[in-house]
Amino acid sequence: MDIIHDKLKNTSGEIIFRDISREWSYGEFHQNIVHVAHALGKIKEAGCALVGVKCASQYNHLVIIFALDMLGVASVSLPEGFGSMFRSYVELTKPDLILTDDSYEGDILPLLSSLA
Repeated sequence: MDIIHDKLKNTSGEIIFRDISREWSYGEFHQNIVHVAHALGKIKEAGCALVGVKCASQYNHLVIIFALDMLGVASVSLPEGFGSMFRSYVELTKPDLILTDDSYEGDILPLLSSLA
């Protein structure tokens, strides 16, 4: 996070991310991190020590990871899909919470209870 703060001092308008539809400056990236950290503030209050993050958008994924870092909450990046690799990561890391923008077809409870 210090890298972003240092970079913001001199280059808040400089582009840090670009995708097909838009681009984000360091300033926008930092502002989004602050907003997401505020929205996720209850995660720390709830006592979550490790949060799994799984987003299709690389930008959103990084914003969430940096926001969790700002809150002092550790994160682990989880792989795409809900197959064996996902199960292995979750079994190995045992996150207290998983944040994802990926949809799971079917009932997710059996999947989650099999990982408990």
